[in-house]
Amino acid sequence: MDLRSQYRNSGLLQALAIQLPEKHAVELHDLVVERSSPAIVDAYLQSLVWRAPDAFPFVREFSYLNEISRTRGGRDDVFTTIIQVSSLPDHPLNADLLHRTLVTRPIAERDAWWSTYLHGRHSNEDAVFRLIKWAWRADTSHCSDESALLCATTITWCLTSSDRVIRDSSTKALIALLRERPHLVSELLVRFSDVDDLYVLGAAVRGRIRMRDVITEPRARTPHSTTGLRVAVSREPARGSRPSAGLRSGSDRESVGAGSE
Repeated sequence: MDLRSQYRNSGLLQALAIQLPEKHAVELHDLVVERSSPAIVDAYLQSLVWRAPDAFPFVREFSYLNEISRTRGGRDDVFTTIIQVSSLPDHPLNADLLHRTLVTRPIAERDAWWSTYLHGRHSNEDAVFRLIKWAWRADTSHCSDESALLCATTITWCLTSSDRVIRDSSTKALIALLRERPHLVSELLVRFSDVDDLYVLGAAVRGRIRMRDVITEPRARTPHSTTGLRVAVSREPARGSRPSAGLRSGSDRESVGAGSE
């Protein structure tokens, strides 16, 4: 199938990218010659948002995401996809994966590819801003504690940005999201206790102080009806070439993520 035909049949490719791993435990890009074709890559990334969370037949899929992230613009596409599924508790690419990757990186390396990705993403078309806006302004009472913690984890990592709009909006979103879940605040602070970024630690402390009137003794988590959501220091980035990085799975030997463009 030539490139023009791929784009003309993009809807079919996206459907196959979802159904093949769900029904036959095989990935579309493993069945085609041009696995790096933009249409095949786009179909795969779209499928990650909509396929069943257990429909990931091979751990090596993380290596395919690394392939994508090394192409021009691919890194941003990978991050956007991960943010879209970041609050889904059972998804292998949720915020836990993002956190395992970012927390192990030194600040200069992290800024070179994650913080630069966040910069200027103020539009409703941006997945990260939609997530922040949802946590800040929407009714989140239906969200499970597990999903709320995953969402809060992603938003807390947005505090690494030197973009004031992103950083301030993230702080307000965290306060709004956790106001009725004070029992999650301590868990979030422990999760970020080893982060080498004063912006993150300072914002966490400020948020806790602003929530002091609603924080009570920790209580048992209260389950809600839904389990997850799909959403649809002024520092300079490290100079020179951007270092390669990867988003780590449960095993340190497997990773997916962002490489240099």
